[in-house]
Amino acid sequence: MPTTLKVAGESSDFTVDPNISLLNLLKNNWPAGGASGDSDLVVMAQAGDGTLSGVKFGTAWFSGNPYYQIHVKPSTVSQKPRTLGGTRFAYSDFHQIHVFAKGSNAKDKKWKMEKEIENILNTRVGNPITGVSFSVVDGPVNLPEEDPMSKVEHSRYNVLLYYHKVVS
Repeated sequence: MPTTLKVAGESSDFTVDPNISLLNLLKNNWPAGGASGDSDLVVMAQAGDGTLSGVKFGTAWFSGNPYYQIHVKPSTVSQKPRTLGGTRFAYSDFHQIHVFAKGSNAKDKKWKMEKEIENILNTRVGNPITGVSFSVVDGPVNLPEEDPMSKVEHSRYNVLLYYHKVVS
C-alpha cells in the first residue's frame, strides 16, 4: 500500500506549488500605492492604450519590458526529508527572489522594491504560506550586470521555506 504524505496540520498536501505561493504572497501583499509609495512601482497593470507599467511578477526571467520585475524561482528542485519519527518528515525548500530594475534611476527603484520585499517577508516569517512553519530570508545580494550598456540592476534573495509532512 503506497504511503501518502500531507502537510502537517492540513487535510492534504500542498495544492499550489510553494514557489507560486511565495510569488503570490509578494504580489498579493504589494502596496496599492507602490513600493515605498512610488507610483511607478505598483503591481503591473495595462493602460487603456495597451501599454504595460508597474512591477511585473513572474517565474520566468527579466525580459526588459516593463523596466521593473520580480521573479521567484526554485533553487532546490528536490526536497530532502529528514525523518523525525516513523511518520513525520522535515523539509527545507529553497527559492530565489530576483529583483530587476532598468533605466537611469534603476538603483533607487531596485532599492525600493527590495525594501518592500523585506517588509512583506519579515512580517510573515511564521507561517508565511499555509502549511509552512517558518521562512528564513537572506539578502539582498547585488549581482553584476550581464551587459553594462543595458543599465539593468539585479539583486537576489535566498528564501528557505521549512515545513513538515506526515504520513496520512
